[in-house]
Amino acid sequence: MLEILGTIGFDYRVAIANLVSFLIIYFILKRYVFGPVKKLIDERQATIQSGIDKAQQSETELLVAQQKAEEEIKSAKAEANQIIAEAKEVADVQVQQAKNNAHKEASQILENANVQIEKNKIQMEQELFQKTAHLVALGVQKILDEDVDQKRNATLNERALEILKQH
Repeated sequence: MLEILGTIGFDYRVAIANLVSFLIIYFILKRYVFGPVKKLIDERQATIQSGIDKAQQSETELLVAQQKAEEEIKSAKAEANQIIAEAKEVADVQVQQAKNNAHKEASQILENANVQIEKNKIQMEQELFQKTAHLVALGVQKILDEDVDQKRNATLNERALEILKQH
């Protein structure tokens, strides 16, 4: 069999030497090259996986933050709408109170004016009554064309006042 292999150019000693050289190179490469390269590849892969995990975590945190922001915006809008509604209610109440106060003041002013008018009317009637009585007394005195003393004048004035009061 060695002869057959020898005829085709196969030398077992060269093959063994090649095998030993291959094994030596393999163990050297395994120890000094493949180990560090594998370690470097594993570290790179761990770094890449860590980056992917961080990106996924960041994406999840971003989604949570967006949802939280949307909820806070909705809450702020609801609170703003509530504040606006309350302010509108307060404004409506204040407007109504102002209207009521204005109506009360107008009624009070009108009532005071009516009272003052009534007082003025009574005072004018009294003054008119006194002047009329005086004029009637003067007229009676001139009609009678007599000399009326003060006592008689007072009596005539009183009678004229009584007559005027009756009418």
